[in-house]
Amino acid sequence: MARVWFLVIVSIQIVFAKRNLNANCDMCIQKGGYWCKLSGTQHCWPEFSDACAKNFEELPSAMLRSNNGTKLLSINYIEQSVRPSSQYELTIEYNAATQSQIKIEIVNSTQTRNLKFSDTTKCENSECTAKIAVRPLETFCTSSGSPYEYVYANIFFVDLNESTLVKYLISCACPCSAQPEPNSETCHKNGQLICGICECYDGWSGSFCNEAAQTPITPVVPTIVEKKSPKCEYHGHWLSSGICDCFKGWTGKNCNVLNCGRRRGDIGCSRTSELGECSGNGECDACGDACVCKTDIEGAQYLEADNNCVDLCMTVEQCKDCLSSNGPMQCSNCNIVKDAYNRTVSEELDYLNRRVWMHCSYINVTTECKVLYLAMRENEVVHIMIEDYCEVSTPAGLFASPVTSVLFGLLAVICAASLVAVAVWKYFNRIPAQDLIKPGYMSVEAATSTVQNPAYVTPISSFINPTYQKC
Repeated sequence: MARVWFLVIVSIQIVFAKRNLNANCDMCIQKGGYWCKLSGTQHCWPEFSDACAKNFEELPSAMLRSNNGTKLLSINYIEQSVRPSSQYELTIEYNAATQSQIKIEIVNSTQTRNLKFSDTTKCENSECTAKIAVRPLETFCTSSGSPYEYVYANIFFVDLNESTLVKYLISCACPCSAQPEPNSETCHKNGQLICGICECYDGWSGSFCNEAAQTPITPVVPTIVEKKSPKCEYHGHWLSSGICDCFKGWTGKNCNVLNCGRRRGDIGCSRTSELGECSGNGECDACGDACVCKTDIEGAQYLEADNNCVDLCMTVEQCKDCLSSNGPMQCSNCNIVKDAYNRTVSEELDYLNRRVWMHCSYINVTTECKVLYLAMRENEVVHIMIEDYCEVSTPAGLFASPVTSVLFGLLAVICAASLVAVAVWKYFNRIPAQDLIKPGYMSVEAATSTVQNPAYVTPISSFINPTYQKC
């Protein structure tokens, strides 16, 4: 069995736009820059420089953690941090005669899925090296981004039938943005210091807030003090001006009032059935526009959020001919394949430790037959395995199958023939009647004689019963 060794190589490629990004640390790092917190100097740098030395804002960094694999790959999970608009490269080495096809899938993201992946593979003397590169685009971060945003990506080696899950930590905001210093000495106590920049209070201006502002006073644009603040019910940011900046769909002083522009239900996300909203597998979002599917139930990876969280069992039941008989088959007019039941295969887990096969049941209304089966989806093809299939039987004493009728008929014929054969045999083998008045019987001479019993003893006494009375 081939073994795979992982070598993590980080290469940073800065994509830095030539624009003035010195006013905001968050915007600077989202464009791939480095932020210098030293006051009175250039703040946003296109690359790391000794000019700022130890004053660059340090972004959170994930520990290089990994799990040893149990099958073909030596590592099946790894964590790494990558800066926005920067490139991170993972090198994977494995032994194989030919290079394996690689498929990369974003499993989950706390921001957008705007990342660019690429891969190259070179093989020589049965030793292959695959390089997986990822770069978060400038549009990856949203306005609600925080210093801790995550992306889970699954790297699947098709020909090896193995995969590695990579957890990327991507910072969409500077930690210093949420740590303002009010009445800072650097700002002459006329403003607050945020990430090395003075934000002056009303009536003051200048880089260090040491100049009296001329009328009219230019209003200070509030900055974010705490993102997704509990003061705003986690529906908005807490600003330096002491108010909440609510997210879309929320309003009110504390962002606790829903404001969708229409009543919930005008554009429903419920599926019309007894299962309830979102097919019983999720719930409508705050504004009722779309379904939010559950992630903690069996088969959650197959739920279709854009189709009212319909699960795999509901999809299979649309193709009832697949459930009407047992045994492997390709179901007609359906993209469903029925495989032979295999208990070991049915217990497989995926790279997120979820069951690959989900349990389903179906009841035929006509025959009242309950079918237990398992289902999974792979490459847009649904596979099912019948776990328990009930054969519909005829109630006893009412009807019999043609085969049963023939067998009982043959048994009756055999019994009747046996009775006739016994009767014929008895007839031809009976004892003939004898005529006792024939001469042969009359000529028999009988001899008469008497003999004394030698055991006989003459009585020597007698007894009269006093109760005896003669009639």
